[in-house]
Amino acid sequence: MTNKEESLSNQTQNGSNENKRNTTETVTNKTNSNSMEEKNLNGEDAQNLINNGTLCIGEISNMGCTPEAIDAFKQTISKYPNTSEAYSALDGMEQIYVETNNVAEYIAYTKTLNKMNIQSTTQEDSLIFVTAELQYMMQNYEQAAAGLATYLTRFCPGGRYCVNAMHYAANSYYMLEQYEQAKEQYMELTKIDGNPYMEKACMRVAEISYDQKDYSTALTYFERMYAAASDQNMAQTALLGMMRCSHYINNNDASIKHATSMLALEDLSNAIYNEALYYRASAYLNNKQYSENECVEIIG
Repeated sequence: MTNKEESLSNQTQNGSNENKRNTTETVTNKTNSNSMEEKNLNGEDAQNLINNGTLCIGEISNMGCTPEAIDAFKQTISKYPNTSEAYSALDGMEQIYVETNNVAEYIAYTKTLNKMNIQSTTQEDSLIFVTAELQYMMQNYEQAAAGLATYLTRFCPGGRYCVNAMHYAANSYYMLEQYEQAKEQYMELTKIDGNPYMEKACMRVAEISYDQKDYSTALTYFERMYAAASDQNMAQTALLGMMRCSHYINNNDASIKHATSMLALEDLSNAIYNEALYYRASAYLNNKQYSENECVEIIG
């Protein structure tokens, strides 16, 4: 996961100590002004921020933004390029565009500036991901999915946030009930060894495949889920899926194996216990294994 303690300004700063912004500083003597009461950042407010040399991220993020504010920032950048005021204005614009989910316009604008000479693709990588992540955290899943798809197309594999982007994209599609797209992203995620979402990704692929009656694929991913299980409940869920899928694809040996493992567990519900007995008995019959004990189980 990305570091939530790292501010957007720290992720996108230009590296020069003299240009770093104090993101915790507030604008003084502003709380009684009409613009602040209305929570609407106009041109005058933006110019005051610039003149004070203050990047007030917390204030900007809670305020509306007028075209005049954006114009004020742009005019400062145009008039005073490569100054601390210009960088302060640019950082303020960045925060506004991220908050309004319009990072593409910000990136297009910055590409016209000399500042892009010291910006790397990593900064663009970070901006696009953080903007999409914000939409995801706000449960705006359609916007999140679109932004994450853009990130995955442009920066993966190899991008800093590819694993998290796949995870968020898969979850977004799942929440939107776009299960085929979700399955595709979860499957891509399971190809990355050591990622922290392996267990959940395997579970979702297995679940979606099972609901689609693709029992062979479901079995494969229930087995992977079982191998990655972090606790007994997840292991039992995976084993139940393995047992059912084996039965549905008529893999009698696997059905016997998984049902036997299930029956060895403690504290099974009566329903699951009887289900396991049934699947194992059916597999014995199909294999024509009629030993005395097995016949007792079938008859019982």
